[in-house]
Amino acid sequence: MNWYWVVDCSNTVQHPYVSTVDNSGDLGYEYWHFTIGQAIKQWDKRLWIGTTKSEYDGSPDDVLQSHFDAPIYSRQLREALDDAYVTGIQYLPIEVRRLNSGKIGGFSIANILNMPPALHLELSDYDVFPNDYFFEKDRGRIRILRKAVLISGHLRGYDIIRLKEYSVCIYASERFKTLFETKKFTGYSFHEVKVV
Repeated sequence: MNWYWVVDCSNTVQHPYVSTVDNSGDLGYEYWHFTIGQAIKQWDKRLWIGTTKSEYDGSPDDVLQSHFDAPIYSRQLREALDDAYVTGIQYLPIEVRRLNSGKIGGFSIANILNMPPALHLELSDYDVFPNDYFFEKDRGRIRILRKAVLISGHLRGYDIIRLKEYSVCIYASERFKTLFETKKFTGYSFHEVKVV
């Protein structure tokens, strides 16, 4: 069973679209809302992202390059994942604006709901927040993950996850990777991680 760390903003089109601004603060959304593995109820479809530079107003990847720090998938990628019964993703429609006020249709934030406790703490390489860290709730939690080793028994039934122990990164199964590469989607590359 092979698993991969998903590397975003890679394997891109030649002149990609890259967002630089959004209205998330006006609507009460922060990037971390999409990293905690919880479905968002009463989604506000007025959320938009846009670009402010002509050199960033190119062709969109299937995983949009975005300053927003949440995965944003094209309709084609979403439909392919649905057809392959890849589950555990809540799709939240988002408006993507071009520099000239035009729009790119069909994109949604991919809110990944699968968050198994699959990190092998003894074999992985990471640092934790110190016991005197000013945010008390973060003390002892993983601050940076340099090398992940995943527990195979905790990955069964999943094709895409965030780790319960460190939700910053996204990991995907061999099945997800194969689908993505076979269909020639863009915006992600994959780096194999050890599974025990």
